[in-house]
Amino acid sequence: NGQLVPVTVSLRAPNVIRLTPQSNLSTTPPNYCFTVNTNVQDTTGLALANPAAYCFTVGSAADAVQPAVISITPPASSTGVSTAAEVYLHFSKPLNPLTVSTGSGGSITLTAGGQPVAPASISFTNLYGTNTQQDVIITPYGTFPDNTAITATATSAIQDPSGNALQTGAAATSTFTTATTGASLGNSSAVSSLPVNGTSGIPINTAL
Repeated sequence: NGQLVPVTVSLRAPNVIRLTPQSNLSTTPPNYCFTVNTNVQDTTGLALANPAAYCFTVGSAADAVQPAVISITPPASSTGVSTAAEVYLHFSKPLNPLTVSTGSGGSITLTAGGQPVAPASISFTNLYGTNTQQDVIITPYGTFPDNTAITATATSAIQDPSGNALQTGAAATSTFTTATTGASLGNSSAVSSLPVNGTSGIPINTAL
């Protein structure tokens, strides 16, 4: 209705601005827009090249459900894992991609023998036929050391678009051991599946 919505503005990163409404958005009307104007400047005083406008429609209720880690691959207690392995994390709901990071202070940590692993690249994919912001691939810039326990942990710094923090606990961590011969050039084998073997009540439109 052209009415301004009071928000709290915060700088999440040098190039990320977050607008948090000071109260739940009204469902009447359900349509909202926000605009970034050219009076936004960078640290050298250069203005935004063009204004940008974004619109969306709200649902009927607030989202207070925390996201959770459904699975991590390689799974916990795996052995003989390739030193060139990527780490896959499947979450219960879409994430705010701006809260997913690695490296020092990152929301996903990787350690090798208890020591931090160098920063890794992050990509979002559609592993299980769900929202592409629900499946995360972590690719280390280098290989893991041989015959070493690798621990991948997703922390509560990860949030969904509503700001709900990730549930932490055993499901959010996987510790696996790399092979003694480095990168695997042998035959692959199936190590996990979704849906998990023996589960019931799976939706009829689930991707395997």
